Amino acid sequence: MCWTDHDKLDSTYTQRYVINPVGNYGGDLHEFTITDEGTALVTIYDPTPVDLTDVGGPELGWIFDGVFQEIDIETGELLFEWRASKHYPVSSTYEPLGEAGTDRASAFDFFHINSVGKDDQGNYLVSSRHTHSVSCIDPNNGSLLWTLGGKMNDFTDLSDGEATNFAWQHDARWHANSTLTLFDNAAHSYNDPDNESRGMAIQLDIPSRQAWLLAAYYHPQQMKSVSQGNVQMLDDTGRVLVGWGHSAAYTEFSADGELLCNVHFGASAFFSFGRVVSYRSFKGDWVGHPQTTPDAEVDDGKVYVSWNGATEVTSWRLEVWTSDDLTESSFGVVAQFEKTGFETEIDIPEDLGPLFRLAALDSEGNVLGVTEVLQKEQRSSSDKFLDLHNWVLGLAMVVSVGGLLAGLYRYCCCCKLFKLYRLRSNDYQLVAMNENGEHSPV
Repeated sequence: MCWTDHDKLDSTYTQRYVINPVGNYGGDLHEFTITDEGTALVTIYDPTPVDLTDVGGPELGWIFDGVFQEIDIETGELLFEWRASKHYPVSSTYEPLGEAGTDRASAFDFFHINSVGKDDQGNYLVSSRHTHSVSCIDPNNGSLLWTLGGKMNDFTDLSDGEATNFAWQHDARWHANSTLTLFDNAAHSYNDPDNESRGMAIQLDIPSRQAWLLAAYYHPQQMKSVSQGNVQMLDDTGRVLVGWGHSAAYTEFSADGELLCNVHFGASAFFSFGRVVSYRSFKGDWVGHPQTTPDAEVDDGKVYVSWNGATEVTSWRLEVWTSDDLTESSFGVVAQFEKTGFETEIDIPEDLGPLFRLAALDSEGNVLGVTEVLQKEQRSSSDKFLDLHNWVLGLAMVVSVGGLLAGLYRYCCCCKLFKLYRLRSNDYQLVAMNENGEHSPV
């Protein structure tokens, strides 16, 4: 497991709070959610001794207990704590024990808590990847109010099993009218059956304990995401964004499942390798105003400029130093270039002065920030002559031309030797004859 603190940043990316679990625990990366009340929900993986005989392990074994806490962000006070082992038997897991569980260092991850939410009544919603279940937790005593999916399922599935057959899922979230969304990974590894991952929207009738599938969202490439992933409800119309976790992509769908936008931020050929991943993907309104200055680098007659976290930049303005006094900062506008991505490449005009800078502009032409003063590369003809790169190219050309000439020379010599050899090696040679059929004198 990965232990981490949880940071809360503002729109300038300034750290405002650091939230740590209360007690002798390390924070876990699987969940950090801020509730409507302004409290924080964090997850913990706590090595705990238990009896593992029900799953074929030792009587004195170890598990990673799934724990979550609700913490007051302002004061750091613990408001609520819940522990999976008090409510879920170890035998409810689908995770094979293998060689795990014999000691603290190899604790058995029977539960694998990976999301926690809170509804407007104060109940908690907990997703357990390794029990294939989502449970509602009573905020008064931590008891299970109900469980959807897995071996402890309380619901009748009115969709022929399609609402409760999710497996290895992530990101269970409450929505209005007892609607629940989650990301159904459907696979734990690539050795599993060829199941297809999907986003899900499930309708619950809690009093009657009935569930049915409202919608399922599939990737056009039949995605099989073995870890991570999420489903975000975007608005009241039912539009959703599905993040494919282990596969570097996200997709936006309409309420009826029509594909509206499909994006990948890593090569699709490597989706199954997990070389580029995103635990969750989100869409929202965000304006970032970093307190850093834009970054720029001059190289070979070009300048490369970017500003990490600045969301409002639409163009870059090239400004040249116009003062004769190096103690003054006077700049004149030379040209303006559209921002072309995270990093924008700009050709430096040959007649530009030696010192210049770039200003970041928003859509209305307001200056958001400027780079440090940059200097053109000052290179003489002798510098270029001595440039190692030029030497290497020149040497390569000489070797190539020399090799070609040598090859041609050897070819010509071989041809002459071969002809001479043929003349000398033949004992019988043709002799010309005159009109009377007699041999001509040699």
